[in-house]
Amino acid sequence: VRTAADLDRIVAIRTCDDYRFADDPAFLWRWFLTVNRLADALGLTVFKDCFFSNAAVGDDSDAIDGDRHAELEALLSALSGGPVGIGDRVGRTDREIVMRTCDDDGRLRRVDRPVAAVDDCLFGQGANDDRLTWAITTATRPDGVWTYVVAIHASSDGSPIGDGFGFDGDRFVYDWRSGHGRVSDRVDTDLGPRDWALWVVAPAGVASLPPDADPSRYVVVESAHPDDLAR
Repeated sequence: VRTAADLDRIVAIRTCDDYRFADDPAFLWRWFLTVNRLADALGLTVFKDCFFSNAAVGDDSDAIDGDRHAELEALLSALSGGPVGIGDRVGRTDREIVMRTCDDDGRLRRVDRPVAAVDDCLFGQGANDDRLTWAITTATRPDGVWTYVVAIHASSDGSPIGDGFGFDGDRFVYDWRSGHGRVSDRVDTDLGPRDWALWVVAPAGVASLPPDADPSRYVVVESAHPDDLAR
């Protein structure tokens, strides 16, 4: 990472080991979300490695037919702020999942920085195996800073885990998986092993998604171009 930070033509740095390196993908998800904290502090764009996009995989399928965790792999790639790599063999790409990472023309939707684990999931009690893994990134716009909150059951505990994440006051919160929004000062969820949740949290005083939001994409509300923020 230090070498990459000293170079002036780095497109992105990969912040975890090879896709499918580990039998349990949660090991790589945690790795990615942890090292992203360091890469972000050094001002580096990150890359999560490629992934298989087809989630329709049975227990008897070939290992390269797809990935039952394809949606989470795609989500983390989209929130990386860097390149998104598709590793499917011919005929196995799930177009719907891939298109959630970008606009119709293939342009990746912007976030401010790579999604990364919060302090409580790196240090102290939150780093234990009895909590969900929480990670955030942001999208800065003229109306304020929008926050993406991701929860993942990456624990080795095979039981469901109930957990919550609080904000500094009431916010409009859009639950991506349910498609519903509400005002609250926290989010709570109960996830089974390797399940996940995603919320889009508005800046204080904003009571709904903006007109240009696209709930069909993982990056529902994207960062404004720097020129737009300067106006």
